[in-house]
Amino acid sequence: MTMIAERASLVPMRSIFLALTLIVAAWAADDVSGDWNYVMSGGPNGDTPALMNLKLEGTTVTGSFDFGGRKLTISQGSFENGVLKMTVKRDRPEGGAATYAMTAKVTGDSMEGTTTTDFMGGPATAPWKAKRKK
Repeated sequence: MTMIAERASLVPMRSIFLALTLIVAAWAADDVSGDWNYVMSGGPNGDTPALMNLKLEGTTVTGSFDFGGRKLTISQGSFENGVLKMTVKRDRPEGGAATYAMTAKVTGDSMEGTTTTDFMGGPATAPWKAKRKK
């Protein structure tokens, strides 16, 4: 086999390897499953940290937040095109429940978003961030 023929036979293999590498990298970047270190900024008591656990099945996201022993369940979760959306409810001490609508843009092992809830008759929004726990 000539040197030109040898190089020509490597081109398709390199292309296949590159395509498979890109597919695996894209799949890994689009999987939000796992544990995340979450922090909501600007609350009445300062920053609020939690461990966020997510599970992705198709485009549906389930999971929970653990605020040092107090757990809140994620509902109505979805992840599409790099955007995470979910709802979290918690009981209020004075009665009733607070519902938090959360969205975030996910980039690799980090995400940044906002949380919106009803507070004293009007909307309240706070920023939050999370980094994948390693």
